[in-house]
Amino acid sequence: MPLECTDWSYINKVQPFHVNISANAKLLLDFHCHLMSSEVVGYLAGNWDFSTQTLTVKNAYPFRSRLHDAELTSLIEEEIRNTFTAKNMVLVGWYHSHPETIATPTLRDIEAQLDYEVQIKGPTVESYIPCVGIICSPYDKDKSTLDSTITCYWVLPSFENEIHDYGRPMNMHFTTKPEKSLTLDIVMALKKCVDFNKYDPDIINFKDKYKNNVTYLEKLKISLMDKFPKDDTIHRFLWNFLSEIVCIGSSGDTAKNNLQNLIAVISSRQLLLSTSSFSTSNPLIEHLESYLQSCNANKLTLEDVPTTSDCSNITSASIASSLFNDLDFSKAMSLIGLSPSRYQTDPLK
Repeated sequence: MPLECTDWSYINKVQPFHVNISANAKLLLDFHCHLMSSEVVGYLAGNWDFSTQTLTVKNAYPFRSRLHDAELTSLIEEEIRNTFTAKNMVLVGWYHSHPETIATPTLRDIEAQLDYEVQIKGPTVESYIPCVGIICSPYDKDKSTLDSTITCYWVLPSFENEIHDYGRPMNMHFTTKPEKSLTLDIVMALKKCVDFNKYDPDIINFKDKYKNNVTYLEKLKISLMDKFPKDDTIHRFLWNFLSEIVCIGSSGDTAKNNLQNLIAVISSRQLLLSTSSFSTSNPLIEHLESYLQSCNANKLTLEDVPTTSDCSNITSASIASSLFNDLDFSKAMSLIGLSPSRYQTDPLK
């Protein structure tokens, strides 16, 4: 059963720490949650500033939920931890969807969240790192507006005089500022979400009607718009790309061309800022180099693609093409024990 989150003012307390959530993280998790009629899960990474008591969620990490390979899970955990370290980030929480019900934690959500808070907290007060949970409800048809409801919560341990032994879910107010940039990491993650789930029986058909005369595609657009970078051209190309990969034929161009155009305009504005994606040890750069070699072998000319600014000698066309090949997608990230048996938190139970 769902339990409403309590505002701190109700218990005469001040929210113990500030929460900032990047628009890019909200964009990715909201898009991920829109894809499926069943629950999806992911991790949140960012930073904790002890001096200002501010938790910043910078990135969301969607992952495959139907995994039963413990050994592979362990390997991916190490990979993700290395990613956090390389970007000077730490694990700060998790998110999951309540596809068709309210974004309110269930008893199982509360128990899991409290467990995760204990795991992440650190050995001392000085090393303490908060852990927050986010619930995204994309398709609550009782809601009057078409945007998703995103709830950020934190759990207080149960009080001694309370009968129940679960914690109290507290509503964590958060701030989000519009992004000026869109990194290659985000573009890749958006594409991979669709690639991973496109053959799942629970994937949404975005051509279908959601409510009244509004299609799922139109509903998706309304929900994502305020999370896009505040650049009209990037805004347009990003939506063309996303609409095409979830609903073929909706943009009037191919998904590959839309992606190529998106990367070109980002590059021209010098907003392609992801350093990790172009590190020499990253598998993506090796894949792109291999792709470029194959292009040369097939005598592909630069006239076939739009001109872009140099980006480690990798063109927007090569990046776009690489994203349409079978790159590995992280299938699970059990950094805080999200296992198939634990993270299925059916809000109806």
